[in-house]
Amino acid sequence: GSDELYCMPIEEKSKEITLIPLERLQRGPRGVIVPISDTNALVIESHRAEGWGKRMLVSEYGRKFGASSPAAYGVSVYWIDTTTDTNRYAGSSGFIDSDLGEKWADHVVPSGVTRPFDLLIKGDKVTYRGVSVEFVNTGDYDTVRITK
Repeated sequence: GSDELYCMPIEEKSKEITLIPLERLQRGPRGVIVPISDTNALVIESHRAEGWGKRMLVSEYGRKFGASSPAAYGVSVYWIDTTTDTNRYAGSSGFIDSDLGEKWADHVVPSGVTRPFDLLIKGDKVTYRGVSVEFVNTGDYDTVRITK
């Protein structure tokens, strides 16, 4: 519903918002869209390894990524660009983004960090085109602070 996705007004400079994981059948804000231009936006969503998200915990993923324990939670931050809506799968094997080709969307992750599912964990902060997203708190829900 319309209460599930918060669209941040262009003039709003700062917002702290608590998100309900997408995997939960619960009402409330599940994501934030931060418009950057007419065709470009940042999307922020909360995830949990429960329900259909349980695959995040499969040990196969851990071995593939050399991680001792894949994240059971996280926040995804990705940009979308409607001008390049032609090639949705360029450079993605489903596991690793090789960043080949022109893509319509990609995750924003902390530099130098490799994790399964391109998820942010508490304490992470990323910036894309002047918009900063900081993952400030986690528990049953995830809280992010957006500044631009």
